[in-house]
Amino acid sequence: RASKLAGDGGDWDRRNRLKVYNALDKLLSRDIKGAASLLVDCIATFSCTELCSYTDFIVYTIITNILHLPRTELKEKIIDGSEILSIKNEVSAPYHLVKSLYDCDYKAYLHAMVE
Repeated sequence: RASKLAGDGGDWDRRNRLKVYNALDKLLSRDIKGAASLLVDCIATFSCTELCSYTDFIVYTIITNILHLPRTELKEKIIDGSEILSIKNEVSAPYHLVKSLYDCDYKAYLHAMVE
């Protein structure tokens, strides 16, 4: 019902908030692929700080999209994404994980898994 109401006349902020709520709901119900696509769509417009912090949101986005994004999109949206690059020092472990996987540095990838 909320999706219908947001589609009929909700402003962009409410539609984006609904996407984040749906993404985190899918994540909790273990629909990782569905959550991954919603999370990556909401990176630039995240405003749901009542649910989680922006850094936690970026961690969720990185981890879920490692599993489902094609290699080229992973580079474009996650590794080189300006929003993620701006806070990569705050999320260094997940960023290092995805970067080492993309670079095929499996030794560093396994070390990053331990972090």
